[in-house]
Amino acid sequence: MRKVNQTNLCDNLTKEIDELRQFYLNIRTAINAGTHTDKNLSLLSEIVFHQSYVKLESFISAWFIGCINRDASKYWNYRENAIYQSVKGKFDAKDVKWLDYSPPPHPKVNDLATLLEKDEKNLTFKNYMDMEQHAKDWLTSNWSSKVSGVTSDRKSIIDAAKAIRNCIAHRSPISFKEMNEILQKLPNTGSSALLRRDDNAVKSVGVYLKSLQQGNTRIEIFLDEFTQLANSFK
Repeated sequence: MRKVNQTNLCDNLTKEIDELRQFYLNIRTAINAGTHTDKNLSLLSEIVFHQSYVKLESFISAWFIGCINRDASKYWNYRENAIYQSVKGKFDAKDVKWLDYSPPPHPKVNDLATLLEKDEKNLTFKNYMDMEQHAKDWLTSNWSSKVSGVTSDRKSIIDAAKAIRNCIAHRSPISFKEMNEILQKLPNTGSSALLRRDDNAVKSVGVYLKSLQQGNTRIEIFLDEFTQLANSFK
């Protein structure tokens, strides 16, 4: 059975992000050279960011499934224990002794996708801490260590990216509130310092994303972080 190639997943995301980056730069140049309003650049920034984050989220889902596809031992142990605990809690400890849990040693990708997300959606996590915990529960150490080994700054940036994505998608007062709270709590070091908002709340996501910070727009900083995350997962 052919296994999922993690390096290919990472390289594919990098290529897709690079294509979106080039698209952004090309259209930004056209906007700046023409008679378009500045609102066009704000909208462009939101569209490209949203598409980039969706690709990142899809990559993470495929990466987790691929890790389990390559070695399902840790995941089966976790699932078996969860099933036994459920049976023990609802019935009796004797029932657990009589159970025979025999999952396939080499599960298919499609089967794993259904087990991990019954609605056949992408596998998603509440935040990076949640993703890190699931990696420890489901993945063998050679893969889970890649998730936990990411710098604290990058973990915070990925959480901020999720909040921005939610704000773009929903435009609700609570999504703006949550986004601003996360942006104000970003570390004041590295790339996080360039994305952090200390004082004024972000009222326009597009304006925030297109803002220049040390020669690069914030959206470009986020795209770099997405690429670096993918490279660290190889």
